[in-house]
Amino acid sequence: MIACKKAGDKLKITNIQKQKNNNKRYSVFIDGEFAFGLDEVDMLYYKLFECDEISEERFNFIKENVIFAKARDTAVKYLSFKARTEKEVRFKLKEKEYTDDITDKVVSLLKKYNYIDDYKYAGCFLRDKFNLKGFGTNRIRYELKQRGIAEDIIEKAICENYIDESEKAVELIGKKYGFWNYDLKEKKRIEGFLTRKGYSFSVIEDAFNTIKEERI
Repeated sequence: MIACKKAGDKLKITNIQKQKNNNKRYSVFIDGEFAFGLDEVDMLYYKLFECDEISEERFNFIKENVIFAKARDTAVKYLSFKARTEKEVRFKLKEKEYTDDITDKVVSLLKKYNYIDDYKYAGCFLRDKFNLKGFGTNRIRYELKQRGIAEDIIEKAICENYIDESEKAVELIGKKYGFWNYDLKEKKRIEGFLTRKGYSFSVIEDAFNTIKEERI
């Protein structure tokens, strides 16, 4: 890295590197620290070269307008394919080498206009996975946590989106194993299947009891 230093109200560009994931995009370093990433055409437009000086005014304009706009557009495009959690959007922007302050600003804007809504995401995820995949609340909780949804939001979504796990467990057993009498080995196999689907022991027992009562 070239040793260049700040001069008065000017900032020194100490290093410029091509980004690993996009060779038409560059990482710009100020005083040895990563400042922002910029496309090749913008690098030329703003005449940014290694060891040149850049005014604080121009630096702030590039970061607060050009970089922010590109980060915002990246996030909006990412969200256009399907709903995403805040964690997923932050990861995408980090992957594109946007700084934390730019990411915070973009996320704040998108949350303000409901492009990012973790509670709405959790409710939709819960209903889809329960109805289409037959997932129980334990599996749903785990997958939502993996996507960065806060625990209080997950519990609120579960409480406010009623699902009948016992009924669904009975339905799953019937589709996969039928409703005949099960020996101990078969019962253990069914218990394992429902546990992997995310059903608790009490829900599984309720399902077995319902099937037993219906056979009487």
